[in-house]
Amino acid sequence: MGFYIDSKLDAYINEGCNAVSLMLIFVAFVFAFYNGFVKSLLFCLGSIVFLHFTNIGRITLLSLINYHHPTWSKFSHDVIFPLIIYGAIILLWIVWISLFIRSKKAA
Repeated sequence: MGFYIDSKLDAYINEGCNAVSLMLIFVAFVFAFYNGFVKSLLFCLGSIVFLHFTNIGRITLLSLINYHHPTWSKFSHDVIFPLIIYGAIILLWIVWISLFIRSKKAA
């Protein structure tokens, strides 16, 4: 899919950019530390929505950097923006373990 700014092709978004594979890995992790079906399912659904909007923001910011500062484009794509999506996933895993798994073991 092409991403256009001012009617100019700014970036091409391929299948790997949609983060679906990362969302599947995230869900597998949550169900590996299972804490009841409803709790796990609701956390996964909410997290996937959060990750989807985070990814849309990531792609938008990357395209704006590519448009306004093309010299930073490769560094942003290869270093900064993967940190955003992976960082969001790791933070959600920490929340899952801290709030839902530890509280279950303490009870």
